[in-house]
Amino acid sequence: MKGRLYLLKEGLVLLAVVSVLLLLSLGVVRLLQGKPEAGRGRPISAVELRLKDLIRAAIVEQDPILATGLLNNALDSILRRLLEAQGPVPYEVEVLILDSPVVNAVAFPGGLIVVYSGLIEKMERAEELAAVLAHELGHVVNRDSMKQLSRQMALSVFFSLLGGSQAKVLVQRILREVVNIHFSKNVEARADAFALKLLIQARIDPIHFAEALEHLSENREKPVYLKYLDGHPEIEARIKQIRERSKEVPIDILPLEIDWQAVQRTLPDLWR
Repeated sequence: MKGRLYLLKEGLVLLAVVSVLLLLSLGVVRLLQGKPEAGRGRPISAVELRLKDLIRAAIVEQDPILATGLLNNALDSILRRLLEAQGPVPYEVEVLILDSPVVNAVAFPGGLIVVYSGLIEKMERAEELAAVLAHELGHVVNRDSMKQLSRQMALSVFFSLLGGSQAKVLVQRILREVVNIHFSKNVEARADAFALKLLIQARIDPIHFAEALEHLSENREKPVYLKYLDGHPEIEARIKQIRERSKEVPIDILPLEIDWQAVQRTLPDLWR
């Protein structure tokens, strides 16, 4: 009899623990999803902004950041053109350029975008980088990486924000999760559509988006370095669709006044 009561007691304790964890998890997901910002209907999240700070600190600690005058000026010019065309966004957008041969750009939670110098090396003009950034801004505005994280590791994110000895390990895991996220075809299509619309509003010919993807597609035989296309399915179909749509809308083009070759010459000697 005592044995049965003991097992019953243990079972009730276990059920209580599971219930608490489930409630915590649901609460964290709601925190991560945020609430509509007054007057805009755009989702914001204090947890997401805190996560952005932790991720930025982890990146700066482990990876060299490129910050030459020409590169910074070019990036500021591109980002200013895009954001002026877009209007208010949920977060303060910040772009870091990492000194790495990896050809990639990643949208992290909270408005942080990381661009690897290998991607800048592959782009033939400033407008192509602007197109890639426009696509990543689509992920930022729609909070795609945060939604993916909240589904995969809500409790881990929550406990990492509490600090403690495991916080650093969990933030490193979050970094790996975001970098390796493969968005669905629908999510990528939405980011593509966002980029096309934004480029037109910014008076940048969206054909440069197709050109950027073509340059990346031509180098897919280098899987060790080329990462940008990993999570971007059906690249040929996307390029075709972008080219077709770019012909449909008349655009009052305003070139970016950037000496792109001079900017590229400031990059470390990664590929040469």
